Amino acid sequence: MKRVVRLLAVIAAATSALGGTAVAQEQPDLAQASVAPAAQTPNVVGAPRLSSSQPNAIRGQGLEANRVWVMGEVRNDGSSPAYNLTVTARLLTDSGTVAGTANQAFAFLGPGDSVGYRVEVRNAAAYERADLSIAASSSGFASFAVLPIDWVKNEQVKDSQSHLRYEFSGTLGNSDGRPVSLNAVYVWFLDDQDRVVWVERTYIPNTLAHGDSTTFSVRTPRDSENPGVSGITQVRYYAAGQLP
Repeated sequence: MKRVVRLLAVIAAATSALGGTAVAQEQPDLAQASVAPAAQTPNVVGAPRLSSSQPNAIRGQGLEANRVWVMGEVRNDGSSPAYNLTVTARLLTDSGTVAGTANQAFAFLGPGDSVGYRVEVRNAAAYERADLSIAASSSGFASFAVLPIDWVKNEQVKDSQSHLRYEFSGTLGNSDGRPVSLNAVYVWFLDDQDRVVWVERTYIPNTLAHGDSTTFSVRTPRDSENPGVSGITQVRYYAAGQLP
């Protein structure tokens, strides 16, 4: 199945159901989450308009027990790209005290596109809920081109202890008439309730000329480290490169 994808700081939602039987996801330890209403940019002509899906927070287990991942999708419903996009997540106690915060930055998100985010909060104190804020600019330091991705496979792999993870492999191509560099690819995995349970990214260091392509692969943690992995039923992806 073929999907056009964009990336570098942006991700166009392209959804494909995975083969096999879906496994019910273990409930994340963060039951409540909210999106800060201030996350949207002003509704003016030519400005990006940003919003997020309900963030999903999962506390890592085992060797990842000191991490909380806050994950979701950001969408640009404006008529122009968003540049220098920053997603900031906060973990809050029941009294509103900040128990931990972190952010993730994206260089670019095109109009009508979505990208998966994974904000990693380390050594967070006890918390009850999470909120999210989004900021971006209507201009940037560079221009970007959307790049197509051909889906090769999304494979479930088990280790000797029967812990499972997913490995996604694809081919990134350049259909633009110009060479592209600093190519970034984002892949995000969702459960059957459309909750993002993992986001992974990779960068292609070499410049791609028009018509060139290259293969890449990313993988999730094991379900023993991230309980949400056992409930994966969908994958979405996006890629883009910087123009000269």
